[in-house]
Amino acid sequence: DRLIRAFANTLKNASKSGHLVCRIGGDEFIVLLPWQGLVDAKKMVSSLKIILNKTYVGSIPLSAAFGCSVCDNGQVLFEEAFRQADEAMYKNKLKENETIKTAMIDSILENNKSAFWNNREEIEQVIYTCHLMGEQWGLNPIECNRLLKAAAIHNIGYSTLDQSVIRKEDELN
Repeated sequence: DRLIRAFANTLKNASKSGHLVCRIGGDEFIVLLPWQGLVDAKKMVSSLKIILNKTYVGSIPLSAAFGCSVCDNGQVLFEEAFRQADEAMYKNKLKENETIKTAMIDSILENNKSAFWNNREEIEQVIYTCHLMGEQWGLNPIECNRLLKAAAIHNIGYSTLDQSVIRKEDELN
């Protein structure tokens, strides 16, 4: 909810007078730019991407995929322009998805290092095991790095649990 509110505020603040920002469901928004063309819409998207790259909610960076379309002089109906923009957004989402996930994982790991690892030996053992697995599977360096990140977040629950619960030796009630 905090991410959606932060994103909505970012959209609202980046919009000019006369622009209409609407949430159309879940985490999807539409921005209507009356009397403006595709060039203006693409400029706004570029500006929003710059702003989003610098905007965090806690340690989570804001990110979005965008699609643009134009209802030009009544030649394209709104429904068709909306469909075109939606299709373009989903194509961009697929392209940017891996980058966004990697940035979020990096941010979570960087901001919660101590919560993920119980001790130095555990870190070394996980890294060593991942390298062996990567070599055995014939992974390239990028794939090995992804494997290491996956291993690093295997303890992600530690970041949300109180340390007294994690280290409790007795049965949990």
